Amino acid sequence: MAGDEQYERGLEALRQADGGAGQKLLEALADVSPELSRRSVAWSYGDLYVRPQLARRDRELLTLGILTGLGDADAQLEATPFS
Repeated sequence: MAGDEQYERGLEALRQADGGAGQKLLEALADVSPELSRRSVAWSYGDLYVRPQLARRDRELLTLGILTGLGDADAQLEATPFS
């Protein structure tokens, strides 16, 4: 299982990044695979998202640019409340 500290750090980063909207997705994913939900939060947000090399603002701008460039990411753009 993903480390508790990494998971908790990931949950906090996810809350800050999306204002709570990601919780619904995590709950839906947990019904299918609780471990996948837990590892996704721990790795994506608890490890990668919190890396200090980029400020949160810059990370969000890059994400917005990438999603826009994909051209077919309307659902992701709608679910990503950039601050």
